[in-house]
Amino acid sequence: MTWNWDALYEARDVVDCRLSTKGTCSHVIPELWVGQTLAMKKAQSDQVIAQASSLDALGEVQWFMPKFTLDEYPEFYSYHGMKGEENRQKLASLFKRPTTWLQYCEEFSPTKCENDTTASRWPEPDERNKFFVHGFYDGYFHRSDKSNCRLFAHNCTGEFIQGTCHNSNSDEALLYWEKIALSTNGPNEYGTYGYGDLLDIWAAANATRSNVVMYLWTPHDTIESYVGTEAEFTAIRLPPVTRECEDNRVTNEERCSMDPLVRVGPKEGACGYRPSVLKKAVAEVLKCDGGAMCSPAYEFIKSLRIDSVSQRELLNSWISIGTDKYGYDPRFAVCEWVKSNLDTLRLSIPNSYPRVKKNEDSNGSFSSSATVFGAITSFSVLLLMAATYKLRRKTVIVYAQPDFMYMVQTGLFAVALGSIVYSLPPSPSICASRMWLVTFGYTMELFPTSIKVAAINRLVQSSSNFRRVKISRKTLHGYVGICIACVLIYLMVWTILDPYTVSTRPILEGNTIIMRKECTSSSKQWYFASLIWQILLLLWATVLAIQTRNVRQEFNESQRLGFLVYTNFIFVIIRLVLFFVSSSFRPSQLSSITSYLFCIDTIANICVYFVPKIHEGWKTKSDHKRSTVGASVMIDGKSTMCLACSGTGRRFNGPSNRFTPGVVRSCASTGSNIVDNGVDHPTLGDKNEDN
Repeated sequence: MTWNWDALYEARDVVDCRLSTKGTCSHVIPELWVGQTLAMKKAQSDQVIAQASSLDALGEVQWFMPKFTLDEYPEFYSYHGMKGEENRQKLASLFKRPTTWLQYCEEFSPTKCENDTTASRWPEPDERNKFFVHGFYDGYFHRSDKSNCRLFAHNCTGEFIQGTCHNSNSDEALLYWEKIALSTNGPNEYGTYGYGDLLDIWAAANATRSNVVMYLWTPHDTIESYVGTEAEFTAIRLPPVTRECEDNRVTNEERCSMDPLVRVGPKEGACGYRPSVLKKAVAEVLKCDGGAMCSPAYEFIKSLRIDSVSQRELLNSWISIGTDKYGYDPRFAVCEWVKSNLDTLRLSIPNSYPRVKKNEDSNGSFSSSATVFGAITSFSVLLLMAATYKLRRKTVIVYAQPDFMYMVQTGLFAVALGSIVYSLPPSPSICASRMWLVTFGYTMELFPTSIKVAAINRLVQSSSNFRRVKISRKTLHGYVGICIACVLIYLMVWTILDPYTVSTRPILEGNTIIMRKECTSSSKQWYFASLIWQILLLLWATVLAIQTRNVRQEFNESQRLGFLVYTNFIFVIIRLVLFFVSSSFRPSQLSSITSYLFCIDTIANICVYFVPKIHEGWKTKSDHKRSTVGASVMIDGKSTMCLACSGTGRRFNGPSNRFTPGVVRSCASTGSNIVDNGVDHPTLGDKNEDN
């Protein structure tokens, strides 16, 4: 009997044995004997198996003779009846050497296996080394030269059927030190026999009623199959096991030594075999961390107990079927045994198993109302864009810069669409849409706002210092374009390298596995980076808004833009908090809450900045007659015009009432310059001097 440790090492390397290409992969060795202790310890140190656990069954190596032999020679029930020179000739004459089919046909068959009563035909190539083939070769035992006591009076021996040296046996030592005139002369290394040979030789002994003595172990299906017959396996009592014998018994390596003296070891190591508590080894890779999808296999196999009685029941059930011994029969026997022992097996099932898997229910009305709210918000932004276009020639809209308003409104519309997709069940396209719409939308909403606030702040600071400032519309638009391009590149890289897509996260609730779908990337750093980008934009805009907080209300762009920035800042902070406490919510709940936040954020921005302008535009009956861009402010009782950004056809509305076709830059209460393509236009208090 051998143990395929390589199969467990392969399982460690591939985890899933279905992926193995070596043809030998296993997660369990269900039966380990004491002789495998060193191999078990090595496998544990190599992290191949966990701690081996008891099977609750006993295994024992023994010597066996057929019942008919012991009925005739009862002295052989004990090794005492076999030891010594007085038994040499008896053992040599009784226990003959088994003969292979080919050897029988070539050396012993009188007809060369034609019409022979022992062999019905000549063996096929794969049958030549067989000791028994049911229905074709009954087996044959012959006297060898070693058993000829006339030639070797003091050295003749009978045949002992010994398994390979890789098995946990000490037969050679026991035969040598107890002076039992038996030796092994099989076809394998050191005269041993293979596992299949052992079973065939016993079958041949039964068919020919020949005497045989061999090594085998219990429990074993072949032993069970002969119970109640004349060839029943009957154990021989061997020398008792002592601690001294156990300590001096030869090791696995010594059993396979080329030196026969090393194989027999010291005399103190010659004794019988003690019953061993059989153990089972389970691959380390089967262990789970206790997660929802954790397989119960490891804990179940570890706690499974199949005692000796149960093993015999299984073996007898298997033998009794007799249809497909090494195919269907064992499977059927196991299934029948499981059916009969369900109550016992349930005791080995870990807590919280079996588990039921189901998809997480959506938030129902909460998600649906979020979708409706998002649709209403999106429609509101479209109405706002239409109203802005309709009133684009009104003074208040002209001063506020229609192109700037369209940029911000585009961002608001993208965020509003994002609120809709956030309320929908996750899918690859939905997840990607969330990422693109929200990141792009907030950038379109916040960056132009920051650019405009910066322009106003620069204008105010320049006016207070009596300095010229040049603000180009093309430059401002270029900044916005570059920023948007960078954001789009980032989104494309994110989508290609680590797509923001749907993933399923199992959550254990009692005995139920809830399959939660959520949008995520392998690394959360991508999403976190986009959130930080929005916060940086807001921090920048907030600082600028604070710097312009003392500008007079008549300079109507500054304070309203400041409120717009503050509103966005509050909602982004709320989203950041949600990001860090996201584990406290179900993904569907978090998505719906985020959807509502986007809607409220968008509506708040509309109400804070756009609604007052649209309302004022509707009240104004006439269009703006001149292409004036800016905002009026009263400083020290003098009416001046301070312009936030450039454009053609600018008008300075002071006492001189001069129209300057060009680019207006800054103004002050007591004097400023309006610069048109590098040409100074004096204003109130200016005497053609640079102030």
